[in-house]
Amino acid sequence: MSSPDRPTLPPTRLTRRRPASGFTLVELMVAVAIGLLVVSAGIGVFVNLKATYRSQDSQAQLQEAQRMAVQMVRTVVQAAGYYIDPARNARVDALPAVAATGAVPRFSAGQAVAGKAGSGATGDTLYVRFQTLSGDGLFNCKGDTNTGPAGTARLYLNTLSVNASNELVCEVDDGAAAQPILGNVRSMAVLYGVHEGAATFDVARNVSRYKTAAQ
Repeated sequence: MSSPDRPTLPPTRLTRRRPASGFTLVELMVAVAIGLLVVSAGIGVFVNLKATYRSQDSQAQLQEAQRMAVQMVRTVVQAAGYYIDPARNARVDALPAVAATGAVPRFSAGQAVAGKAGSGATGDTLYVRFQTLSGDGLFNCKGDTNTGPAGTARLYLNTLSVNASNELVCEVDDGAAAQPILGNVRSMAVLYGVHEGAATFDVARNVSRYKTAAQ
């Protein structure tokens, strides 16, 4: 029994303290290391994707430039020997003879194509002649047309070659400087189809053999 003079104390409640939550230093270092690995991997993937895109974009631009250059050369070569109104004009009059100079080989009357064998690493030079009429839309190798007065005929001499800067260039007999068409061209080699058994060009137009400019 308790003494009536002594106060009764309330029962004591024991409370268990919960441990503090958080990361230890080791856990934090491991998490940071894993995060750095993930970020590094992501940066590597991004860099590789960007390099691949740039490479594909450069290749696409190069292919497009090559396609346009080949198309320009094809257009000029296909126009070789063209002259206006064949029913009234003769080819020998439209494409007169030209004496050889230091820059241009000799052209016979009516001759439309000539070549010069390359003496260096840049390769051959191709010369193409054709006649145009103002407004007919026929392009020379610079992409220009005859814009003279109505009814004006113009004879173009197109010169295609590779310069020392490894550029395929076009030059027209207009006094202007050569115009680059395509870069990164090592050299140009041209083969010419001939018919060896023909006495003149009009006898047989089919090709019996292909020869180099030197041949």
